[in-house]
Amino acid sequence: PAGRESYVGSGPHDVVDGRAYFNVDTWQVSDRFPKPGIYSLDLATGTPKLSISLDEIAASLKTHFPDILKRVKAVSPGKWRIRHLQPSPDGTKLGFRIDIAGEKRDGRMLATCRNDGSDMRLCEFKPGHWLWYDAETLAGHMDRKFDSDKITRALHLVNRDGEIVDTLSSISGNHLAISPDRNYFASDSRNAVSPIKILYFKRKEGRAYVLAETPFGDVVGKSYFHMNPSFSRDGKRVYYNKPMDDTRSGTFYFDLTALEDGKAVETIVATQAKEPDTGGKTSTPQKSEADEDE
Repeated sequence: PAGRESYVGSGPHDVVDGRAYFNVDTWQVSDRFPKPGIYSLDLATGTPKLSISLDEIAASLKTHFPDILKRVKAVSPGKWRIRHLQPSPDGTKLGFRIDIAGEKRDGRMLATCRNDGSDMRLCEFKPGHWLWYDAETLAGHMDRKFDSDKITRALHLVNRDGEIVDTLSSISGNHLAISPDRNYFASDSRNAVSPIKILYFKRKEGRAYVLAETPFGDVVGKSYFHMNPSFSRDGKRVYYNKPMDDTRSGTFYFDLTALEDGKAVETIVATQAKEPDTGGKTSTPQKSEADEDE
C-alpha cells in the first residue's frame, strides 16, 4: 500500500500495545499537531492523539517542583524541550528527558508520569542513557563516589524520584540495552576512551564479554553514529552500529549463542554514509557530549 506521513517529532524508542509515543516541540506545531507536547500514535490506523500537552507538563512541574525550577533558572515553558521519550514496559507510564534551562546541563532532567500526565515525578540527577527497567524503576550508568575517593561509573537502578535502589553491575558503560528477561545488559564503553567497545554482561557479575570494538573517531563522535546496542526480542542477538571507515557506519549483530559454542560471529546487516560536516558538536577527551546527551 502507498505510504503516508503519520507524525513528525522526536521518537519513538519503543512500541507498547500497538501504540508509539512521540513528542512535538513548539516549533513543530501545525494544523495536525496543534499543541506542543506528547502524542500517542495508533499504529493500526496511523492516527495521532495528544496525550499530555507541554502546558500541562509545565503546570505540574511548577506546582510540585518550584524550588528546582528556580534553582536552575528555568526558561519560559515555550522554550522547554522534551527528548528521548520512552513508555514503561507495561505501557502505564512515560519517561522523558526535559530541558528546562536552555542549553545548561543542570537543567536537563528526567521526568516520569502516568501516560495521562498524572503522578509527575522529577529526577534531578538522572542516570546517563537511561532505560525503563520495569514500571517503577529505571536503569542507567551514573558517576558515583563511594567510600573511597574513586569515582566509579557503575550501572544503577533508580526509582522515579532518582534514588538509587540497587547496583546492577560494576561494569562501566554508556548507551545501554537490557535483555528481555532483565538479566543481561549490553553497553558501549565511554566515547572518550579508545577503542570503543560493545560489552555484554550479566546482572551482578563484574566481568564482561567484548562483542565488538572500533577506534574512536569522527564517525562515532562528531557524526553521532553512536554504537547504541540493542537486544533482539528473543534475546539471542545484540545489534549495534560500528564505523567501517571514516565515512561509513554499519549496522551489525552478534549472535549470542556463539558465546556458548566458542564461535564469535559478527554479521553486518546495513551501512550508512556519514553526513556532511556542518560544523556540529565535537567530542572532547574530558567528557563527550554523547555521554550526557542520551
